[in-house]
Amino acid sequence: MTSISGGITGTGPYWTQPQPIYQIELHPSLLREIEGRNDSGAFKGYLVQIFDDVSSPPSGILEIALNPNAKCACAIYEAKRLSRPLSRRSSNAATKPIWFEARTPQQAANIFYQAIVDQAHDI
Repeated sequence: MTSISGGITGTGPYWTQPQPIYQIELHPSLLREIEGRNDSGAFKGYLVQIFDDVSSPPSGILEIALNPNAKCACAIYEAKRLSRPLSRRSSNAATKPIWFEARTPQQAANIFYQAIVDQAHDI
């Protein structure tokens, strides 16, 4: 795993390298964002798992739809949330899709992660 700062260190968060997924596996909100575009078939799907600690399960995931030819990407962050305090029941919460410029899956992950950190108070 790689730390968000780019190297393996003793503190998190950490993430996996972007892993390709089929476009159909993308979150429904991402699919809705790209389906009306003329270049919708050119988008590739990627998944990045985020970990707060190397020994803990993922705390969230980034889902990325990237069109490298058009140098554009759309992404969401998903995290588990508890249904109620002290409850073991959980569900997924996701951000709204955010569009940005990117050329590679790793660049898209870096840019999107920084965007959600910068906008954390608005999300």
